Amino acid sequence: HSHSAAAEAMPSMKRPAASATGASIKKQALDPLQSKCAEIAAMVNVAEAYPENVRSMLNEALQHSLLVTKDQRHPMQQECVGMVKEVLASVQASLQAKVEALQGTLADSDAAAECTGDGEAAAHLGNARAAHKAAISEEKLGEEEYTKAERKKAILEAVSTGDFASLQQGGGDAKAVKAVLKVAKDFNFDQQLIVAAESALLKPVADRGGFDNIVFQQCEEQFKSLINAFGSTMTNCEASKGERAAKVESAVAEIAAAEEKERACREELSAARAASAEAEAACSAANQALKDFA
Repeated sequence: HSHSAAAEAMPSMKRPAASATGASIKKQALDPLQSKCAEIAAMVNVAEAYPENVRSMLNEALQHSLLVTKDQRHPMQQECVGMVKEVLASVQASLQAKVEALQGTLADSDAAAECTGDGEAAAHLGNARAAHKAAISEEKLGEEEYTKAERKKAILEAVSTGDFASLQQGGGDAKAVKAVLKVAKDFNFDQQLIVAAESALLKPVADRGGFDNIVFQQCEEQFKSLINAFGSTMTNCEASKGERAAKVESAVAEIAAAEEKERACREELSAARAASAEAEAACSAANQALKDFA
């Protein structure tokens, strides 16, 4: 019989009469068999190789055929069982192909490595985090350099306009001389200039000679040169501050993108594993169904 002929004949099939004793036995076994029929019906519904009307017809006829023992089946019922077996075989083959495809994906070392620490996604995330760390470090160094230059410039300006200026105008203040010489040593003024300044700075204006005036002049130039140098450092740090902040911001965005890529990759891998397990279970169920109704 053809599938179309079976489709026309199947809805009108009737179950053969059974004895009271047989009906009682059948009733006791009904629940597990009904459950098995439901499982098989679900498998029939996903058999894409068969038209929907054929699948619908088979589902309607399942209980009238599968619940009847093999030796008591009508030829039409037997044909229905045969068709169900064909459908299950196609489902099993389809599931097996899916399992193999998914396992092939999972077995791909490059794809697996990408989400398990050695691949592109993980490496990209590692690089992004390293770049962010470097950008943070660069930003911190820039801020520290600015603060350091600002502090040193302030010290030089305070002594230049304070103790040194008072010595230029009057001289003779040992405490002021000590403060100037300390700064000169701390900021690496010319060594010979420091030695000469030890005596020149103590002299009142009226007692200074030409050499003493040169010492004062060179000390003043040293102060101005260093103050200007630290001022330039501060200006440069301030100018590149925006660039450093932009690097940090860019690195943060790069980390977010890399984390999202790795997350999506892991989810894809997890989904493939779950789908493979599900397909294997369905394939196993289809195999068992075929054995049960062989």
